[in-house]
Amino acid sequence: MTSVLARVVAFLVAGAAPAAAQSLDPQLLERIQRQLGGAASDPGRPAAPPEPEASASPATAPGARVDTPEEQDLRRAQARRQLEELYQPSPIEADYRARLGDRTLRQFGYDFFRAAPAPTGVRTGAIGDDYVLGIGDEVVVTFRGATNDTRTGRIDRDGRLIIGQLPPIPAAGLTLGALKARIAAETRRTLLATEAFVSVDRVRSVSVFVGGEVERPGVYNLTSAADVATAIAAAGGVRRAGSLRSVRLVRAGTTRVVDLYGLLGIGSTPVIRLEDGDRIIVPVIGPTIAVAGAVA
Repeated sequence: MTSVLARVVAFLVAGAAPAAAQSLDPQLLERIQRQLGGAASDPGRPAAPPEPEASASPATAPGARVDTPEEQDLRRAQARRQLEELYQPSPIEADYRARLGDRTLRQFGYDFFRAAPAPTGVRTGAIGDDYVLGIGDEVVVTFRGATNDTRTGRIDRDGRLIIGQLPPIPAAGLTLGALKARIAAETRRTLLATEAFVSVDRVRSVSVFVGGEVERPGVYNLTSAADVATAIAAAGGVRRAGSLRSVRLVRAGTTRVVDLYGLLGIGSTPVIRLEDGDRIIVPVIGPTIAVAGAVA
């Protein structure tokens, strides 16, 4: 085996002779020695497999070069240009681009819902006193004073809330503010020198249908604290063939028109919380205008 190693080394040296300025790679020579010398040192032991070459990514290798902020901005600008080249304009956008000679024209507001994160169904933060309670909502009542206790109650199928020693309260259909006043009055009447503090623990779930010009029409399970915009975001947003200004909310045989431009800083959109069985229909887009030039 030693003679084989000698012949290999001699061959490499002879092959490298024409390039006098070059020398043998020490790592290459070391690998040959490990492969040939391992079997020669111990004939009964199999030769060890060649070790893989260590590779390090440019970002983690010692002494790796890091892009400057200017270079990072340049890369982002290049990525934006590439995305712009891949963007497929809608028929309306293509028509206005051809008529006005502006290839940057896009329909206003449609990216807002596509960029919104999908609803998780988990409600965080406080719920306002204008929230309308319904069957399935869970309420926490904390008593402080002569009686110190915390009770959790759920509005049952009859719409009643039963908390501790308080008489049953017809809570379904009441706002949270009205329920707080009712519980405070019952506490003064039933428990001496005791105050009651009320909050909503869990809100009920509702099933709503979202249809028309949305990306993913269908039935969605959301919370009763969700609004029309949340339901549309869950359905993937409005297609560019749909209207943002005349979304229809159908509830119990009545129809209400919702203008989503208020979410985009134009006018104001009323907060309409969803109820079980609501239907949200996005109709086909109506008349449009294009604004180009030095505008925000």
